[in-house]
Amino acid sequence: MRGNDSNCSKKVSTLVCGVVFAGIVFAAILAVPRAGIAQVLYGTLVGHVTDPSGAAVPGAKITITDQGTSISTVATTNSSGDYTFSTIVAGIYTIQVTKQGFQTYRQTDVSVTINAVGRADVTLTLGAVTQTVEVTGARPVLQTDTSEVHANIDTPALSNLPVPLGRNYQQIYRAEPGFSPPSNSHSYPTNPARSLSFNVNGTSNNQNNTQIDGVSTYNIQLPHVNSYVPTLDSIQQVNVVTDSFEAEEGFAGGAAINVETKSGTNQFHGDLFEYHNDNHLKAWPMLFDGASANVGNKPKYIYNDFGGSAGGPIVKNKLFFFGSYEGLFNNFYAQTFRTVATQSIRNGDLSHSGTDIYDPLTGNADGSGRTQFFATNNPADTAHYNAACASAQCLNMIPTSRLDPIAEKILTYVPFPDRGGLKRDFFTNGVRVFHRNQVDTKINYNVNSKFNLIGTFGMLHYINITPTAFGVAGGGPSFGQGGNPGKGSGNTYRMTVMGTYTFSPNFLLDAHFGWAKQGTSSVQNDLGTNIGSDVLGIPGTNGTRSFESGWPEFDISGFDTIGQVDNFMPYYRHDPQKQVVANFNWIKGPHSVRFGVNWYTQTLNQTQAEDLSGGYGAQGGFHFGEGVTSNCTAPAAGGACNGTTDTSRYNGIASFLLGLPDAMGRNFQIPEVYQERANLYSLYAQDRWNVNKKLTLNYGVRWEYYPMPTRPDLGRGIEVYEPSNNTIQLCGFGSVPSSCGVDISKRLFSPRFGFAYRASDTFVIRAGYGMTVDPYEAMEPNRNNFPISVPTHNTNTLPAGGQDGLLPYRSLALGIPAIAAPNLGNGVLPIPLDVAYAGYPSKKFDRGYVQSWNLTLQKQLKWGFTGQVGYVATRQTRLLGFLDINAGQVIGAGSAGQPLFAQYGRTAPTINISPVGSGHYDSLQAVLSRRFAGGLMLQVNYTYSKAISNIDNSDGSPGDEKLQVFNLMYLNQTVTDYDRTQNLEIMHVWELPFGKGKRWMSGGGVGSFIAGGWQLSGLASFISGPPFSIYSNGSGFSTPGSNQTADQVKSSITRIGTIDPNAYFYDPFAFGNPDAARLGTTGYNLLRGSGIGNYDFSIQRDFRLSERFRLQFRMDSFNFTNTPHFDVPDNSLGDANAFDPVTHVVTDPGSFMSVSSVTNLAREGIDERQFEFGLKLFF
Repeated sequence: MRGNDSNCSKKVSTLVCGVVFAGIVFAAILAVPRAGIAQVLYGTLVGHVTDPSGAAVPGAKITITDQGTSISTVATTNSSGDYTFSTIVAGIYTIQVTKQGFQTYRQTDVSVTINAVGRADVTLTLGAVTQTVEVTGARPVLQTDTSEVHANIDTPALSNLPVPLGRNYQQIYRAEPGFSPPSNSHSYPTNPARSLSFNVNGTSNNQNNTQIDGVSTYNIQLPHVNSYVPTLDSIQQVNVVTDSFEAEEGFAGGAAINVETKSGTNQFHGDLFEYHNDNHLKAWPMLFDGASANVGNKPKYIYNDFGGSAGGPIVKNKLFFFGSYEGLFNNFYAQTFRTVATQSIRNGDLSHSGTDIYDPLTGNADGSGRTQFFATNNPADTAHYNAACASAQCLNMIPTSRLDPIAEKILTYVPFPDRGGLKRDFFTNGVRVFHRNQVDTKINYNVNSKFNLIGTFGMLHYINITPTAFGVAGGGPSFGQGGNPGKGSGNTYRMTVMGTYTFSPNFLLDAHFGWAKQGTSSVQNDLGTNIGSDVLGIPGTNGTRSFESGWPEFDISGFDTIGQVDNFMPYYRHDPQKQVVANFNWIKGPHSVRFGVNWYTQTLNQTQAEDLSGGYGAQGGFHFGEGVTSNCTAPAAGGACNGTTDTSRYNGIASFLLGLPDAMGRNFQIPEVYQERANLYSLYAQDRWNVNKKLTLNYGVRWEYYPMPTRPDLGRGIEVYEPSNNTIQLCGFGSVPSSCGVDISKRLFSPRFGFAYRASDTFVIRAGYGMTVDPYEAMEPNRNNFPISVPTHNTNTLPAGGQDGLLPYRSLALGIPAIAAPNLGNGVLPIPLDVAYAGYPSKKFDRGYVQSWNLTLQKQLKWGFTGQVGYVATRQTRLLGFLDINAGQVIGAGSAGQPLFAQYGRTAPTINISPVGSGHYDSLQAVLSRRFAGGLMLQVNYTYSKAISNIDNSDGSPGDEKLQVFNLMYLNQTVTDYDRTQNLEIMHVWELPFGKGKRWMSGGGVGSFIAGGWQLSGLASFISGPPFSIYSNGSGFSTPGSNQTADQVKSSITRIGTIDPNAYFYDPFAFGNPDAARLGTTGYNLLRGSGIGNYDFSIQRDFRLSERFRLQFRMDSFNFTNTPHFDVPDNSLGDANAFDPVTHVVTDPGSFMSVSSVTNLAREGIDERQFEFGLKLFF
């Protein structure tokens, strides 16, 4: 049934109102008595033409010609002597200016970049038109006409700087002001493009919008990464805007990133390349178990990156093509140590246990009065006999007759230990495989002088194989960097069709349609066989559909998991997105007006039975805890238990051997494929007003609308939790309105304005302000709420206040209780009390906003340098985040303090996507740059900043690391996890001045041949360390949804700075556990970890083979100095070994405050120095 859709007319009227509003804005703009305006896909060139006296020259004919394609465009200066070329393809141009009475002016090598306004002012010389003034080479470009903060990463940087393995252009972002160091995110199967995650100017990592040839490329489920990353050889330039956005730029509060792929020209050009890295070219990794492990042969590692590109004319001056291919093949041996049961343990012999093992089938209902297990060596005593018993009575031995046959069968799939020790007693290795093939193409068609068409297509195909600890048969944990267990594969596609049409010299249209689909999957090795139900004979496991097959999960306390490990496996994702954009440019007098519309659709089509509550997957699962075989030592009233005997991992394996889990469950996904779709709409209008020769004003407004997502496959909307009666409402089903009554704002207007003042030809002052709506769409949390998924969590819980985990739920032989699909009724149905919810709130969905502003000074300096310094700031108001409305509100009260527990007995997290965040960022950002000229490119970027917020990202929760006690959440306002106080980046490309055509040794000969053609490039980074908090062991906090910090017991905390697993980075004895259910005395993010010093280096040599062919040899070194980049130390008191029983101060730190890992610098876990060798043939 379809629900009432009373909001339809409101939506239509809102859209009409938006269009009318835009029209009013346009009319107001045009009523004011010609300047250029930047476009995301194209560039703009403006200028002012004067005579020798400085007077404006109206009526001058301006012709610009693309030096690559010979395509020309003509304009005429207006009465003020100004000219504008808008919506032109980025490239290198020649400008020619003619006017009767003046010599012809001709300037070559004028660069036009996407989403930017370039300025080329001209002073004409008196004389005949037949005479020509030639100007070669462009001066350093100042940003003279726009007020946003932006940077261009161009071809010299992209092709020459050392880019670590994977050749992802996003690696260079760490050098840009305002960026946090990018990091790897998610597994290879989920993120095969290996897109990086980063925060910009103190904003959420979900607020960055990357567009490839004008089309957004979010990973819809995980918008902090992209679904597609073009090959490095296919990229012409990357434009990055980080502050004071113009009105055209939407869905971005952090960075609006525009990637332009290469186009063909009238000259046929191409290249072939191969880059190689292997274990012999890598240093030993930083091993925190001692340097003595760095002996013998390094594990085999092979990395090959090969491909090529070609571009040229199909029809000269008319039709052009470009295409690139890249194949990445990475195979390496991975190894792991795991904890498995010995033969004696499998026999039931737990006599080595330091804790007592009790029979859960004896004693009382509260777990007290149980009998300790014992065995005899008498076969006649069948109740207690165990062949391993060597005396009359052996304590902590499980009788053979009590060993569960299903558990015994499971253990036949698990290898035996191959080394000594109580843990990590099994070693295994395997081959980790990642293969990726990628194609990017582009066609440019100059239909006629008024009409231009461009089409692009990209495809990525990948295969990923990750071994499991217990092989194909037994499953278990995966190992090897960044993979899900088993095989991942998929195809991602992108396509864009775009065009421009000139109605008149003053009115132009550019439009584009984009489509992309990310296809990813990951399946475990045993998929296709119902191991739980058919092989092991456990009722209630697996199902009739393929994705429900395979191993169930067997979690044994103190031992590695057997079977399925990830509760979200397998998954199949086919997630398309499309975008339709139309923009108009209208030039009138000194105004350049741009207005347009953007319709963006995102869709998830997925099979992934993932339980939001953190339970088990579609195959089912079982947990074997230590409490089942303990004994209650403190029975309490009402059947509760306030204390038990000590336990160890032997208690956990005993529960497994008995086949008595304390918890079991399964997630029953009702539709085989679920779907979720979101539509995002926007309108904008903006103007660039060239007030006079020195001043340009930019102003505009943007309107956005984010209606609630829907489920097109089911003909209804998503699900919304109603806290007033603990029900789920199915939007648009039965009696439920299409929006579930949730108020979605249609008044999301964002003003943008700024100015650029050209104080002189070499000095510009800029300032800008912009507001951006929080674009986070929350597709992932909304995708499979109840009743799309119906998970069960079966436990046998003692009365409130008692110790959970004492009682087994039921035996393996009885299995998991059957799950029934819920009756949808009239669209309102009760949700089980232990099933989580994450999605829209039930009454009002309020999107917050980001404000950004800057004041920037830019000066052209000597020797080709440009200097820039600016104050850049953002303010986040009502940032979206995850708020658990069922988090405990009374410290120490446990479940009793959960609001929905008090009402209904509900214990599960109940998360609303809510405007809970607030933050601010202030920074000094400085740039000293020299564009590539005369064989040298140099850029120095420096950021001094502070980012403060109460949550870091839109898909984060205050309870992830801080508090969700509502009246205490003000304490969460601290520096963010990604805050880096200082970031100094130095980039250089230097062609050594030796050899033919250079300053020295240019005359030829042996010396010239040896010394000539070399180039040195590098990127040096010096970054402050990140902040971190110190957490208690949480034993007495008992506040669901919140975290407790430690107590500081010394007046100051000494930074020791030692990097060693047996030493400490900070004084560990300065901390203790709080002595009661209260807040710790330390605040959040109190201390900072190690900073980063890194230098990536490249040396290149070109060999001219002939006039047409050139061969380049290249050696890149990543982390050239082999300097370890350490992660923060262990910050949990739960890892300390001992505390003073009275003061609760640390007495034996264990691993607490020790550094035991390297940080994530987007290098797939490879922090040690690497060398990569490459050959590239240009033609």
